[in-house]
Amino acid sequence: MKTAPDCRHAGRDRKASSSWLRNRSCIVCLTYTDPRGKTAGLEKYLADQTVLLQARGVSTVCLFPFPTRRSRWLNRRLSSYWGVVADGVLQGFYRIDGVKGFLAQLSHSGISLKEIQLHHFLNSDLALVERLLREVPAPVRLILHDFYTVCPQRFLLRNNCEHCGEAPPSAEKCANCTRWTPGYHEAIGRVLNAARGRLTVVAPSETARRIWTNAFPEHAPRTVVVPHLVPAGETAAPDAGRRPDEPLRLAFVGAPMSHKGWSVFLRLVDERSRQGRDYEFYHFGRLAPAGSGVIHVPVSFVRDGPGAMTEALRRARVDIVLLWSTCPETYSYTLVETRMADAMVLTNPDSGNIADTVRREEAGVVVPDAEELLRYLSDRPRIRRDLEAFRRRHARRPDRMAVNPAIADEIAARPAPGLAPEGGSARPSRVVGALYRLKQWKAALKRESA
Repeated sequence: MKTAPDCRHAGRDRKASSSWLRNRSCIVCLTYTDPRGKTAGLEKYLADQTVLLQARGVSTVCLFPFPTRRSRWLNRRLSSYWGVVADGVLQGFYRIDGVKGFLAQLSHSGISLKEIQLHHFLNSDLALVERLLREVPAPVRLILHDFYTVCPQRFLLRNNCEHCGEAPPSAEKCANCTRWTPGYHEAIGRVLNAARGRLTVVAPSETARRIWTNAFPEHAPRTVVVPHLVPAGETAAPDAGRRPDEPLRLAFVGAPMSHKGWSVFLRLVDERSRQGRDYEFYHFGRLAPAGSGVIHVPVSFVRDGPGAMTEALRRARVDIVLLWSTCPETYSYTLVETRMADAMVLTNPDSGNIADTVRREEAGVVVPDAEELLRYLSDRPRIRRDLEAFRRRHARRPDRMAVNPAIADEIAARPAPGLAPEGGSARPSRVVGALYRLKQWKAALKRESA
């Protein structure tokens, strides 16, 4: 007989107190969902930076809007509440005046606010974000994880299908797209202008910086490139030690989503399996997708640690990884994991930082389209030659990739402005907190029964 699951963090809301935080200074991060226990790139970035900041004596307070899609009526009433996670513990849900009261209480308790970080606006009321930035005059840092600040279709896919190009949104460019939202660009601009003079924009790659500043050229002088990870040390790549008659191991890494190239991967599996056994196909990720002919290897950085994907790829001796994103990636952790696993990359020209990195580092092949990809994989002698050339070029690589400490170092070294914003009651809503605990409990039941 199944028992109800122990829902993580469900009963840990606590009354407002300066004892929330372990340190005497903090940053505030606005994101789109509860950051605890998630497995996407944004949550990985937040987790990595939180560890660095804690080591430097800086706590992290995350704000996220109450998530609901049950009805427009509920959404209108609940979207004005922000969840507050302080040093990994959910404190409750507050309206904006309560959030300001929360920050004021920290300040009056001697805890200084170093900066506000904007990570994602999905699910947020932009007017409330603008108000927060105007009324809490701390330094602000916008960190780009995708292009939601450019377009509500955050992957820049016209009608959710094909990349729409790097030109900024306009009526001429976007009129035939279902996601064209006149006024959205201006609303984002108002949020950014609320922090004008104290705003820094961080792009994780030159690709992301180029695309974003096309849309917001006025902020280009304050836009910098800071990669999520930096190389450390150097080591020799291991000898592949493969026999010529062995099948080539080709893998798909990460979530099996269409815009990441999952449908193209399944087509490869079908085509090549019908033509022989010259390939073995793998999927590395948290969820096991349906599909015959694919070996699933479960991997989760939350469960298995930050180097889990690279180690799994190495153990399986993967030769080639298909990173067939049809939208421009701002960074791509899977690209870094693939490079550290000494596997060659296959990608397409629309994959953003993946394609740019593959070209710059000669780390694989950029193939124009899916038809050419099928032809390329049918040419086994060419694949073998390309793999041998790739391994010769990359006989040495970094020993490891470390979390980039540049932002954490800058925050820790910067004197805090000592702001004490005025605000309303710092008491969370018990009703909204109870609704969220119920939502978590139902989600946990669903996961257990799956």
